[in-house]
Amino acid sequence: MIFEVPCVTDPLTKVYNIPAFEKLYWSYAHHWYFSRRTLGALLEKLGYRFEILAEQRYDLSNHIWWMMTRRPGEMGKLPHLLSRETEESYKRDLCAAWKCDTLTAKIFKDF
Repeated sequence: MIFEVPCVTDPLTKVYNIPAFEKLYWSYAHHWYFSRRTLGALLEKLGYRFEILAEQRYDLSNHIWWMMTRRPGEMGKLPHLLSRETEESYKRDLCAAWKCDTLTAKIFKDF
């Protein structure tokens, strides 16, 4: 089984601490938010092998837009300034630090 959940360590909350984003993020769209540790603890109770992956959907330009305007923006807002390589490197670095917006879990059942 593969599923995605929102990550409680989203960079707009845990790195940049943007109150306007906090209000939007903690809406009723999701009932639960997980960190790598809390999702791992839950999955361990199932007794299956699992893997948790860090994913970052929103790019640096989106985060810069939030910091500048305090409101939602689109991705790819600054293509004249930020290269594709910069955007991808930013996402990789956030994932490596587990400061990402999404966690993907893979559950393996041995038959």
